[in-house]
Amino acid sequence: MRIPTEAYYDEESRTINICYNGDTDGEVYLYLNENMVGYDSEINTSFPISSSGLYRIEIITESWIAHGEIQL
Repeated sequence: MRIPTEAYYDEESRTINICYNGDTDGEVYLYLNENMVGYDSEINTSFPISSSGLYRIEIITESWIAHGEIQL
């Protein structure tokens, strides 16, 4: 299955941005070193980043789940 989702770090604005081009509703969780540091009830969202570490992104919908990690 291919889901049109993109997550990237914008160094200039110091944010992790999540972009989804689809019709499914879902939630996004952001973890830093296994501690939840962000949540949004919309998939298309941005999270401000204030410290370095291993960030994990989890997107949960009714029909699929996506995970990703980035070391900053």
